[in-house]
Amino acid sequence: PVQNALFVRMVELRDDKAALRDLLLILTTAVALLVFPAVATLAAASPAYFAFLLSTEWLQAAPVFAVLAPVAAVQTILVPANALLLATGRTDVRLRQTFEMAVLWVILLPLSAPFGLLAVAGAFTVVNLLYLPRSLALTLPEVDLRIWSFLSILTPAAVASLGICASHALLRAYVHMSDVQEILASLGELAIAYAVLLIACRGQ
Repeated sequence: PVQNALFVRMVELRDDKAALRDLLLILTTAVALLVFPAVATLAAASPAYFAFLLSTEWLQAAPVFAVLAPVAAVQTILVPANALLLATGRTDVRLRQTFEMAVLWVILLPLSAPFGLLAVAGAFTVVNLLYLPRSLALTLPEVDLRIWSFLSILTPAAVASLGICASHALLRAYVHMSDVQEILASLGELAIAYAVLLIACRGQ
């Protein structure tokens, strides 16, 4: 939904690089602050969520989801960047990104497949994370933005997400909880992370 509305707005601003850059940074920051901690929460407590919401038959999918969680986070923050390329008529760059990503995946998929589903999920996550700098290097020059400037806006959300994963791992190691208790604990961790981010990023 955001991408559909964003595309129209970016088309209107396609001749104003400064305005496009500001819009890209604001939306990427907002998406990261909202999505990163939520995805981290689901990943950290994935067995409890899968067992409670879907049944214990789905427990084997929980670690796969946890391994793929970084991909979900990365793909959401690239939504504004992808809309930017389409709005500015750089479909050639978007096609190049898709092609290069596909080549990497075609190479790594057969290498990881013999080791099972979890290895395939891990390889897919590695491909996405490794290709992120390359994807940004192809996109950000359109608005005269450097990669490190872009990545720096993701730091608060990334740190908060790692904090959620670490704190939940410690909690699980020392406290025995039912699925419901673990879900409630994870939601509490998420609320704390959001509160800290609101304080840390106030005025931005």
